[in-house]
Amino acid sequence: NTGELYRQAQGQTARVIGEKGHGTGVAIAKTNDTCYIATAGHNIEAGAQGGGPVRAAEFNNGKTYPASLAMRDKPNESAIIAVRTGADTNQVCNPATFAQNPAARGPGMIAGFPMGVNRLHASPGDTTGTGTYRQLNGHNHPEPMRGENVNRPLLAINAQVHHGNSGGPAYNDRGEVRGLVSGAHSTRPRSEAHITPISRSQMQEYLSRLGLVR
Repeated sequence: NTGELYRQAQGQTARVIGEKGHGTGVAIAKTNDTCYIATAGHNIEAGAQGGGPVRAAEFNNGKTYPASLAMRDKPNESAIIAVRTGADTNQVCNPATFAQNPAARGPGMIAGFPMGVNRLHASPGDTTGTGTYRQLNGHNHPEPMRGENVNRPLLAINAQVHHGNSGGPAYNDRGEVRGLVSGAHSTRPRSEAHITPISRSQMQEYLSRLGLVR
């Protein structure tokens, strides 16, 4: 059902634009005039590996809207941005549902906006393993983000991933988001995506911290 997942992802994803680059994010909640997007922490982080402070987000309608940081979860290398979508909110913002058990094996798909590509890219894949960065790559993380827990669990999915996919959603075959693309295998960068798992209950905690109710 990759085609169905792709159409769903088109309505749920956005290109996250920072000062020095872009990544991907997925809608998690909305108010009358704001869409809240979850993304990888390094997409909004200043520094050599970061995209710089977030400036905007581009949605499936081709429009770009101003954005700002709403919340950081540095240990899990995740962030939530608030995008001021105004009167277009209901049209462009379709919050995703997160899986209660992100680590459950099964087919699915990752989605994102690779650098140099003007449309959403998707790649089907299944879980190939779980573990820390070191366990999955065979060596320590060379340049972790400040405050990142390098021993947190990650999911490995045999899907195509490129620069710009970071922060994009990883779906299971029921259309639930299992987590966000964190990066790729250090020696197999285009064939194995590493995912920061985010469960439904963990996302609810994020929303509660932001004063949002789903």
